[in-house]
Amino acid sequence: MIPDSYLRRAAPLALLAAAALTSACSSDSGSDADAAADAADTADAADTAAPDAVDVAEDAATDALSDTLDTTPSRCIDSAEPGTVEVFFDGFEHGSEGAAFGPDGMLYVTGDDALWRFDASGAREHVVDLPYPLGVAPVADGVVVAGKGPSNVVADIDGAVWHVSLDGTVTPWTTSIASPNFVAMAPDGAALVSDDFDRRVFRVTAAGDVSEAIADVPSPNGMAWSPDGSQFYVVSTFSVGEVWRYDVDGDGLPVEASAVQHGDLGLGATADGVAMGADGALYVAANLRGEILRVDAATGEVVKVAEGVATAASLAFGAGEGFDPCSIYVTSLFGSSVYRVVVGAEGAPVLR
Repeated sequence: MIPDSYLRRAAPLALLAAAALTSACSSDSGSDADAAADAADTADAADTAAPDAVDVAEDAATDALSDTLDTTPSRCIDSAEPGTVEVFFDGFEHGSEGAAFGPDGMLYVTGDDALWRFDASGAREHVVDLPYPLGVAPVADGVVVAGKGPSNVVADIDGAVWHVSLDGTVTPWTTSIASPNFVAMAPDGAALVSDDFDRRVFRVTAAGDVSEAIADVPSPNGMAWSPDGSQFYVVSTFSVGEVWRYDVDGDGLPVEASAVQHGDLGLGATADGVAMGADGALYVAANLRGEILRVDAATGEVVKVAEGVATAASLAFGAGEGFDPCSIYVTSLFGSSVYRVVVGAEGAPVLR
């Protein structure tokens, strides 16, 4: 049974469930590989007509096919088809939420009122108990964790942001945000913290100073910087599926006036956590749909990468010994499992 304290997030998700079930999924059409296949057909036809033309046509086919392939050496461990979903761990009683790889190369996950760490085999170790923990972000000496607080009243300011060292020592950073959710570390060492029941993104320092990084964005949740640090992304949860992109200032913080919508996840997507690919593509957990979506860096086109990931919450690319850097590790808000989703491409380094 899910504790009553989780109702604050569960109720809006339930209200959007019907919309999620009727949402249309994006589909791909066409690729450069078709051009390669056409060129190969040309080569076959030429083979029966003019021997001299055969070599030309076959060379064209080979060149076209080569253009569709990435010849850069890959560090991918798993050669499974992209979109493959497997259970990495099963055993949470009340779901899991945050996910991030710590400086020790272990996967840190929040769930069951605690912070846990996993090795690549899926073995779990308890780090420390925390009340209602959600988002996790890595720092040089541990992780920063957001906790939503015990109250189900949105206006109650009872959330917290903590620093947790690798040995489990907890240091509070602030208790002045109502429902802290996702955490992303900024270039200056502060934490950007979203509250999906608010319209603000907060900047929180280790000294406990809290200010607004973004004053007005609908239901902010997952956040990430582009690989080169020049842009900042925010997804909206209890809204209509927007992906927002911002330019950043000299300190690496989002410039609010630069906001543009970059991608439409669709009504009922209930976007949750995000992870940034090395190529600039943004991967998004569509919670109620149980899907992982990919937002193209250049066009904002949205493509479904995987499905069957129950109440997908937070995402983290493999970044430790034995973990696949071309897979995303996914928590489940109301499920017992942590999933591994093969995407076939590496993630971008995460600011610590």
